Amino acid sequence: MEGTNAPRAEVGVALDAAAAKRFWTVSQVSLPVNLIKAIAEQESGWQSAIVSCVGAVGAMQVLPSTSDWMNTKFDPDYDLRTVSGNAMQGSKFL
Repeated sequence: MEGTNAPRAEVGVALDAAAAKRFWTVSQVSLPVNLIKAIAEQESGWQSAIVSCVGAVGAMQVLPSTSDWMNTKFDPDYDLRTVSGNAMQGSKFL
C-alpha cells in the first residue's frame, strides 16, 4: 500500500468490527478482539499503509495472493488495500 497510515483509532475500529464478524457459521470458535488487535500490533504496529519486504499488506500483513485466494473461496470479497478490508481479510484467514 502507498500513502499515509490511517489514524490508530480508525484501525482499531476496523479491528473491532473484524473480530465481531463470524466468518465460519458452523464453527464454535470466535476470535477475541484482543487477539486480533495483538496480531495487528505484532505484524505492523497498526500501520495501515505498511508493506513488508515480501509484499504483505496493511495492519494484518496479508499477502495479496492469500487475499485473492480467500476472495475466490469465501464470501464476501474484501479489498485488502482498505483499512476495514485488510482487518476483515486478516481475521477471516485466522
